[in-house]
Amino acid sequence: MAIPVSRLQLFFAFVAICLSPIYIFSSGNPQPTDMAWAMFVMSMLLLSPGHLVAQFKKDAFSFVLVCLGAWVVFVSIVNAIYYNDGGIFLPAIYYVYNILVAVCLLTFLGRHGERYRKVLITSIVCAVLVVLLYWSYDVMLSSRRAIGPFNNPNQLAYFSLLMAGMLILLTKVERLASTGNTIVLGVLTLYLMSAASLTALAAFFMVALGLLLKLKTSFSRTTTRLLVIALLLVPFFYAVLSTSFGNEIHRMLFGRVDLIERKIENVGDSRGYNRILEYPEHVILGAGERGRDRFGYRQEIHSSFATMLFSYGVVGLMLFLAVLWLSFIKGRAPHFFILLAPALYSLTHQGLRFTLFWVFLVIVYWTSMQLASKADARRRSATADRRGSLAHLDHSHASKIDHS
Repeated sequence: MAIPVSRLQLFFAFVAICLSPIYIFSSGNPQPTDMAWAMFVMSMLLLSPGHLVAQFKKDAFSFVLVCLGAWVVFVSIVNAIYYNDGGIFLPAIYYVYNILVAVCLLTFLGRHGERYRKVLITSIVCAVLVVLLYWSYDVMLSSRRAIGPFNNPNQLAYFSLLMAGMLILLTKVERLASTGNTIVLGVLTLYLMSAASLTALAAFFMVALGLLLKLKTSFSRTTTRLLVIALLLVPFFYAVLSTSFGNEIHRMLFGRVDLIERKIENVGDSRGYNRILEYPEHVILGAGERGRDRFGYRQEIHSSFATMLFSYGVVGLMLFLAVLWLSFIKGRAPHFFILLAPALYSLTHQGLRFTLFWVFLVIVYWTSMQLASKADARRRSATADRRGSLAHLDHSHASKIDHS
């Protein structure tokens, strides 16, 4: 029996999300999740090309994403030719790949998302459990900041932010305060604490605020459940933090806090913002991401926004901001605050190569559009009901006149 096309595509997406935390090779190289996403993209290009074209034509978010990818390619080619350095073009491949993943996933969700919503949630939970296996081993045998299966603690923190946001947005409000979801979010919080990334912890407050705002819509139904779960989790977190592991987290976090003043003073140098001031001419067109020896630096700019501005100019930054804007504009307050979390994190970290970030943007946009679509349907239904009532009144009035 033939496998339905949508299920084959779902399988690749499911595997890709499950494998998203597994890092086998050094950062910047394709990982197992990239192989699965590549299979997903190929299945969409070969089996659903018409749907992709239709998505591009009707959807502003997809259009701006493609424009961003095209601009990155253009700037990279210009700089590679001008400086005679083919390496400058390499980052453009990451952007094209990630944008292809995003557009293909959005097209898939537009047709099958509601039907497979629970499967996507399951894939997120599986990814969190995959990290748990590595993370448990990591924290038991090491006194450093936890990295789990990743190459560095910042990747673990970024993963936790994105996964928490996607889980909250994909889960229906009546299920959001379930014991299972609360435990998964609690585990993600532990990942963040053990990674000891101060920026990520600050950004996580935005995720928590988004969660509370989403729960507010059904507060009366979830208050009791939340209180019960909180009473169960407080002893759990107290027990964890009372162990040697908890003491280690306490030591790492406060050690990082002691560095805040120095980090703020040196943010221009340490994060690469000074490069923008030293070479302002590149803000117009963009300098590309590679070939940093042109500017006397070996380190890349540690900020997604600054990278966009310096590497791809004002146009690149505006297109990127347009993508962020379109992703939540039709949603509600929870969408804004959950999107704000990785945006804040991106002020001091470069996360544009992380495919999961683009998947996250698609989830924010798709769930926003789902809410907008349901709101439009309710308005149309209410309008139809009012028109029906008015027509009935007119008919009754006309009947009375005829009888009189």
